[in-house]
Amino acid sequence: MFFRVLFDALALGAYAFARGCFRDHGLTPGKLGLAAPGRVFTVCNGVFLFRAYEATPISLPTVVPRTQPFFLVLLRVRRRRPAPPRSGR
Repeated sequence: MFFRVLFDALALGAYAFARGCFRDHGLTPGKLGLAAPGRVFTVCNGVFLFRAYEATPISLPTVVPRTQPFFLVLLRVRRRRPAPPRSGR
């Protein structure tokens, strides 16, 4: 897994460099510092996923990460609905 991610990062970096994406990128040390927790959480997510493969049947940790975005969208849609009118008690 590590080498797959490393190869993907190198290939994507080479492609972005060839396309000129690194000129005038606007990244500052502050913005990179804000992105650092996201990188840490991504690594933790991978570690927890492989630990889940050891602790549960393989179907559960395979399905849950793929369905979670749908549940988040449904929760957001539910929050956007107006509240039902209250009775005048």
